[in-house]
Amino acid sequence: MNALLGVCLALALAQDKPPADKPPAPAPAPEAPKPPAQEPLKLETTIKTLANQITIGGQVRLRYEYRDPTAYNNPAATPKDDRQEDIDLFLERIRINLTFTLNDQIEVFFQPQDQRAWGDEVSVLSDETNLDVHQGFVLVKELLTPGLSLKAGRQELSYGDQRLVSPLDWSNIGRAWDGAKLRYAPGDWWVEAFYTVIQEVQGAEDDNDFWGVYASLVSLKDHEFDAYVFGRWFNGNNSVGEPAADVGNDRRDLTYGLRMKGKMGGFDYTAEGMLQSGEVFEDDVGEGFRLGQGLRLAWCRRCDHRWTERLVVRFVPRFRRPSDGRERRDAGPVRRANGA
Repeated sequence: MNALLGVCLALALAQDKPPADKPPAPAPAPEAPKPPAQEPLKLETTIKTLANQITIGGQVRLRYEYRDPTAYNNPAATPKDDRQEDIDLFLERIRINLTFTLNDQIEVFFQPQDQRAWGDEVSVLSDETNLDVHQGFVLVKELLTPGLSLKAGRQELSYGDQRLVSPLDWSNIGRAWDGAKLRYAPGDWWVEAFYTVIQEVQGAEDDNDFWGVYASLVSLKDHEFDAYVFGRWFNGNNSVGEPAADVGNDRRDLTYGLRMKGKMGGFDYTAEGMLQSGEVFEDDVGEGFRLGQGLRLAWCRRCDHRWTERLVVRFVPRFRRPSDGRERRDAGPVRRANGA
């Protein structure tokens, strides 16, 4: 009897014992935040973005010139009544520079220019065509590899001491070429190759073209060592600046050159030489090595100041005529290679 009561008591206690704790259920995952609503693009934001991409600059240049004589032609070849002994001019040039930066690699440059001499229009009611696009090109940087860039469009070209290829900034108009230029500048040296069209003539093979390759070593401080080749393919040779005897004849010429420039202590130096060869209507242009600038040595007493006393010694040798013995007029030591 007692044993039966003990079993019943044990069963009752087992039923009153709370069940073992169960692990808590995992908390539900928080909902992902909803993206903010897209606000419409405001005009103010658009203007600020464009302002950060556009750079504006320009130039206003006024110059007075008095010329006497107006030209250095042979006086005997001009009748006395037709000679203009002197003239004075007020020259004006206005340029506006607009640079539009699309991204870190692509830029668009546009430079309109108005140039005139005061009073050169027929009247104050006339509107002459003095406004033109001086430069307008697209520049692509870091093209395929670091240091490589491409510039395509109307642009200025300038190399060395600007004796053969120069934008001629002194001119009220200035030079600019229509073409493309590829530049590679890894650091201690750079090289440029360009191709331009000087004059578009009817017929695909009758254009007047100017091209070149120019390389420069700049790894030595205060010294430059350059090498270059320029070529002109003129068909019909109607470009401005060519001798009258050559107009209408095809011209094919190459100009090879070397140039050095630098400074040491109180001296600075520059030397340039070139070889020009080719033909005009099957006649040789010239041959032989010619010093285009010769050798120039200069000594300055206070080179760090803006105004210095300078002693310059320049050597320019005489030039021999082509071996065919024919007399030929050269525009300077070597006919300019800029095609203009």
